[in-house]
Amino acid sequence: MNDNVLSKSELWKARVSDYYSSGLSINGWCSTNNCPASSLRYWIAKFKCQALDSSESAVFAAIPSETILATASIAPVTMYMDSI
Repeated sequence: MNDNVLSKSELWKARVSDYYSSGLSINGWCSTNNCPASSLRYWIAKFKCQALDSSESAVFAAIPSETILATASIAPVTMYMDSI
């Protein structure tokens, strides 16, 4: 089963690559290559999602602990309120 899925994926990668290099519209490329436009759109979206998933990596931000905040020298804030 995995070999069949892999070969289908490789086939569509080649088709999508051919579509991009052709300069044709999706409908134009599909009519020339006798395949449904919906299938080409599906595989384009699938490969874009795979590319996004593989390029994303977790990014963590450092959050200062209470110890760091307690030792930091922070100037007091003074607010003056005047009557309206």
